[in-house]
Amino acid sequence: MAELKPGDICLHYSEGAIKAVSHVIEMVKEGKRPVPLTSLLGEELGQVVRSSYSELDSPIPLNEISLELRLNYSGETFNRKGNPNVRYLTRLRAEFTAKLCEQFPDLALKF
Repeated sequence: MAELKPGDICLHYSEGAIKAVSHVIEMVKEGKRPVPLTSLLGEELGQVVRSSYSELDSPIPLNEISLELRLNYSGETFNRKGNPNVRYLTRLRAEFTAKLCEQFPDLALKF
């Protein structure tokens, strides 16, 4: 998370779908975590990043993202079966993001 910088774009994935896009506004800093994270992690302080958050009109289910595309980017983002690796934050390659936007033009509008 420390690598995030203003202008970076984050895709928010949960429950089997890409649901939102956010744009980083400020550098990461130490601060109070949001209440849901505090209750989950039991720690009030942590790394915080300000961003603008925009939900997609229609979430993009994993099974609608081409398996070929997911397999081409296995490793950090996806495993060898094309399923997402379980991580809090993963850097996406620019080529992957560009191809994802080609497949889902509405996603590109959020960039």
